[in-house]
Amino acid sequence: MGNLPCRGRNAHRFCLTSAFVRAPNAGASRALGMLALAIWTSVATEFSQPVLAGLSASQVVVVINGGSLRSRTIANHYIALRNIPAKNVVVLDNVPNSETASVAEFRERILGPLLAEIDRRGLGGVIHCVAYSADFPTAIDIQEDLKPQGELPIVFTPMASINSLTYFYRWVINGNPSYIGLEANFYARRPLEACFANPIGDKLRTQWEAIKAMMENKQHAEAVVELEKVFAELPHQYPVAYLAAGQAAMSGDKKKAIQLLSKSIELGWTNGKYLSDDERFVSCRDDAEFQALQLSLDDKVIPYQEAVAFDSREFWSTNGVPKAKEGTGINYLLSTVLAVTRGPGTTTQQAIEGLRRSATADFSQPDGGFYFCLTPDVRTTTREPNFEMAISQLKQLGFEAEVVNGILPSVKLKVLGVCVGSAGFKWAESHSVMLPGALADNLTSLAGSMHTSGDQVKITELLLAGAAGSSGTVTEPYALQAKFPHPMMYVHYAQGASLAEAFYLNVTGPYQLLIIGDPLCQPCANPPLVSTNTKLRKASSGEQLTFHFRDDGPRQAKLARSSWKPALAPAIISASVDASPPQFGVFRENINVKLTGNESRGYHDLRLAAQGVGDLAIRREIAIPIWIGEEGIIRLDAPKKINLRNAKKLNVSVRATGASAVSVWHDYERLETKQAAEATFEIDPNRLGLGPARLFANATIDEESVRSSPVVIEVEP
Repeated sequence: MGNLPCRGRNAHRFCLTSAFVRAPNAGASRALGMLALAIWTSVATEFSQPVLAGLSASQVVVVINGGSLRSRTIANHYIALRNIPAKNVVVLDNVPNSETASVAEFRERILGPLLAEIDRRGLGGVIHCVAYSADFPTAIDIQEDLKPQGELPIVFTPMASINSLTYFYRWVINGNPSYIGLEANFYARRPLEACFANPIGDKLRTQWEAIKAMMENKQHAEAVVELEKVFAELPHQYPVAYLAAGQAAMSGDKKKAIQLLSKSIELGWTNGKYLSDDERFVSCRDDAEFQALQLSLDDKVIPYQEAVAFDSREFWSTNGVPKAKEGTGINYLLSTVLAVTRGPGTTTQQAIEGLRRSATADFSQPDGGFYFCLTPDVRTTTREPNFEMAISQLKQLGFEAEVVNGILPSVKLKVLGVCVGSAGFKWAESHSVMLPGALADNLTSLAGSMHTSGDQVKITELLLAGAAGSSGTVTEPYALQAKFPHPMMYVHYAQGASLAEAFYLNVTGPYQLLIIGDPLCQPCANPPLVSTNTKLRKASSGEQLTFHFRDDGPRQAKLARSSWKPALAPAIISASVDASPPQFGVFRENINVKLTGNESRGYHDLRLAAQGVGDLAIRREIAIPIWIGEEGIIRLDAPKKINLRNAKKLNVSVRATGASAVSVWHDYERLETKQAAEATFEIDPNRLGLGPARLFANATIDEESVRSSPVVIEVEP
């Protein structure tokens, strides 16, 4: 880790131009733009426009390097562990065979084909997260994108991580290097004052500077007029309404101040403590209506923007406020790497065991602790100023949290989170134990540089110690907090954010940060505790299906834990067939879902998700298989197990009544087709990868595509 040079200390002021000038290409916009038209409705509930939703299996796309047995193997296990829909599995061929690649190769051979495939499958607006399996290049050389910018400050080293360039896909697909900015991630939470920064970047910069001058010169009435103009143009900007309310109060217009404050609260302002300390509202404090507004707010909130659920459809303004218009904000796409198995990475089996361990942690409400390691090293002192804020919040949530003097926490047997900053360590020497679902990260130069060796500890050390996820930069980052997770990451994780959300909520400039781990891991989430019958449903196209939900309630043992948070009451129900854009409605004990009448015969995958009210919109997703039409119209027969040492071919047979052609698929990858109603296929098992491989048969019957129920084959080495 190089010490930050003097010219780098002002790097946070650096802003590349044209942040919102270039629109993404048509393919990227279609693939991950606004929600497509729904394909079904419910009769029991009146469905409304979609709302923000927390992360669950149907919102993740798993990306596989088609030329890698390891990539296929790790993906097989993750797909089975998380019950990822088949439509959400994308196999890419022609992936660069190294840990590094140029940004042109990344665009042309990974990101571009991935976005195109998402578009082709109709998953636009459905996918919130990309999870790369093993054997993808993790470090991307971005010199080509940076050349037009000329000489840049030394901290902007020309190497980026694969997951962060995926996160910034809108800029990356067009070669717009705005993604390297240290404040480029507007989804990331910041100190509360960030709400009052210029809400739209360059577009209103001159107007905003004039308003700031008015406020500083105590031209309060004039400032109110101009702020109301901005608010009229940007009606989602509740901080602008709050500022206008403060200026109105200072101008003596209490009525307008209360009207604007009420509007700000209606749209999203929640911080009562900030309001009670705000001297701009002194003249309003004796007003009963103002007091009522103040009592409606949370008086325990710290001066930090609140964590919110991620949604790939959401456009974020530069000041961290959602619901911006396209062109006045930008949207993102969460991404992590499931495993790195080359160089200093883990073995394939170690990666699988880590993913299996993290999957067991979901909703477990572990009674663990969070530890922030402190040494005189710049690797720890960079984040040390924010330790106490995080610790205070974690304690309020009921968790043990403390600063520990030293490189690692010593003999802590229930580690749920650890923040480290050291060039070298061995976790085993700490005699501490990570709980399933633990989150860990280390601030150092090359923890995420998986294409280099050296004496700096890699992400691998924390993953092998039991962490569900960890991160590190792929090149020398310099000691900048903006490039590493803020200590509040552990608070947001403890509040119930998924692993992927927790990271991106807390890194404002993540372009160099490699994140390895299970993006869905949510040990502290408290989703609605409801369930329904998940047995195969037989139906006719256009039929109405009824689902009865049971309230499972928390287990008594968990009620005794200090960190236990009561499960969210289900407020919203969403439903999706075959990974289609979901529809949302009010949750009820009995939900009716009416099929459209356009469904093909055969197998379909219905996902119901009960979602609670709250900023993190935590959900419980339930998968229900559906069979439409006559039984036995298509059948796939295959062995339950095959051993690669003993068999070079996997024999499977397909029979489909009246079919003109039949085919065999591995999730959404077609393996082979034959022009017949009945056929036997000899499949090379290496094409499947090891572990639980999910196969389907497909048939063309009277120009209708009919899919079989899945068959899972265990492929052994």
